Amino acid sequence: MRPSDAAVGCDPAALAAAASVDRDAREQILVAYGDDDDGRAVVDRLANDDAELDAAQRLACDAHATGELDRDALAARLACLADRRRHLDTFARVVGRSSGPALAQAREAVMSLPSATACGEGAPTPSFLPTDPGLAEQVLELRGRLAEATVYRHLGRGETAYSIARDVEALARDLDDAPLLAEALLSYGESASSEGDLELAERLLRDAAWLAQSVGHDRVLVEARTELAWLRVVALEHYDEVDALLAAAEAAAARIGDPHYHAVLLNVRAAAQGAQGDRAGAIATMREVVALLRRAEGRDANLPNALHNLGNNLLMHGDVDAATDSYSEALAITQDLFGDDHPETHGLRQALADARLMADDFAAAIPAYEDVLRFRERAYGPDDPRLATTLNNLGHAHVQLGHAED
Repeated sequence: MRPSDAAVGCDPAALAAAASVDRDAREQILVAYGDDDDGRAVVDRLANDDAELDAAQRLACDAHATGELDRDALAARLACLADRRRHLDTFARVVGRSSGPALAQAREAVMSLPSATACGEGAPTPSFLPTDPGLAEQVLELRGRLAEATVYRHLGRGETAYSIARDVEALARDLDDAPLLAEALLSYGESASSEGDLELAERLLRDAAWLAQSVGHDRVLVEARTELAWLRVVALEHYDEVDALLAAAEAAAARIGDPHYHAVLLNVRAAAQGAQGDRAGAIATMREVVALLRRAEGRDANLPNALHNLGNNLLMHGDVDAATDSYSEALAITQDLFGDDHPETHGLRQALADARLMADDFAAAIPAYEDVLRFRERAYGPDDPRLATTLNNLGHAHVQLGHAED
């Protein structure tokens, strides 16, 4: 959406153009991978998100026509929806030109795309576009490249994402556009973190948060503070700043009005509680996350991931029965989302096998581990380190049943 589109984004031609942008890319995915379950699932999800964006844009235009939304609020709503569509279109294009093995990751990654829901909640978010049309066009182009970096990172192609984000950060500095630079610093920091350069990631995320706060870019502020808190808790095991980082992120999230952020922040808080030995606190916080996600609209991997994390905390707390229930519910949802033969599905089967092992139900644990082992050998090869835990626990179960030769 160009800067001038905020004024004309509700005419029939603009609505039709917005609704058709990514359909060629979806067709490309179908042509390349139409016989693949993952390919069809990705296309179905893209089509569903596309329809939601169309409906949200038309509702915004109707609300403006009836006087419920003034011109500035309409412009902010359309800018937010345009950002969502930019991510959708970029995802479709990247997956359409990717190799077949990327599809299994794409099926999970497509659920991480930002939804249209938050564009109608909270205070209107500025579009942060320069008034100069030429400069605004450059900003939009670079935002498109940042969206591409996000897609590559979600597809597990961290080096590509890192390279794109680093280049955009340099270009944003040349443009001297502070909101764009904050977005680029965030993307660069996330990519550095995923590639293991934790010192660089921490510096970039701090710079992104400081700049975002100075220009009022709450989305970047909440994401940079959250990512920084997660980095310090999980990777660096430093807990001194966690409360302050999460408080700043929560304040920004409240201004945005997107309930998704609240669940994410609670998840980070639970990780900090668990890492510091407050297992009961982590369990209570994760139960709150699960309750929030149950009430949320949408069908994605957030709820089973939260149930998995809750199960892990329950298991470490010694409540094997409750952990088994949490894992079982997560497995049922994950099978519905991804199918029976997917890494996420087998990851939960491993968690259930671990719970059975901890409950001394060795006879039930053995076939569960064997099922996971067969999948991982087929998916990753017999020498992949991801097989080590499965093999170790399988061997332990056999020993406990007196099958030392197995």
